[in-house]
Amino acid sequence: MNLTHLECFLAVAEELHFGRAAMRLHRSPSTVSEAITALEQTAGGQLFTRTSRRVQLTEHGRWFLGQVKEPYAQLAQAYRAAPERGRGRRLGPVRAGQRHAADCATSPLCPRRCTSRPRTTAGTGRLSPGATRPERRSAPCPRRGSRPT
Repeated sequence: MNLTHLECFLAVAEELHFGRAAMRLHRSPSTVSEAITALEQTAGGQLFTRTSRRVQLTEHGRWFLGQVKEPYAQLAQAYRAAPERGRGRRLGPVRAGQRHAADCATSPLCPRRCTSRPRTTAGTGRLSPGATRPERRSAPCPRRGSRPT
């Protein structure tokens, strides 16, 4: 059993017609029929009753449809989303930023530091004893658009 077999099964189960299912899948009717036959051998029983006039799901086919429909939809959704995630894009909102505009002076994200970095106590963000506040620069901060404080 492979995904092509399941895709053919789901299309025939929805269309109840091999020709329409084949058109929908952009395959030939014989390819769809062969996939259904292979799937029936793997699934251990006949999934469709076929006559020259119509196609119907058997009881085993209805049970099998209920078992594979939702997992196949989830798998198809993951398959469609994979290329976007592979390129680093995430589905849904992504938030990034600084806690406060005043952090620009010490942030490594600031392209041009507004002030020289003061010495701080490790991990606390507080000035070390004996450290002085840095001098102000005359140029405005490119991130904040104002003069540093």
